[in-house]
Amino acid sequence: VQIVLKAGFFASIIRSVMFGVNALGKPPYPTRVCASIEEAADFVSGELSKHGQSCTAKDLQRAADEFMSLLTDSSAS
Repeated sequence: VQIVLKAGFFASIIRSVMFGVNALGKPPYPTRVCASIEEAADFVSGELSKHGQSCTAKDLQRAADEFMSLLTDSSAS
């Protein structure tokens, strides 16, 4: 999963290019380019459940939010 957290036309172009690169590479695993952490968490949760793993989108989103807060806290120091 690749996430582009920006909004607008330029971010849409970036996501489209990333999607195209992924499509051309045809990886042997599911991929997705997402515009939000919520969208990515939903995708990953669905993929995990297909393989018998239990992790909710809310749990994944909470972990990603905690990670992002660590990044912003460390960059502010």
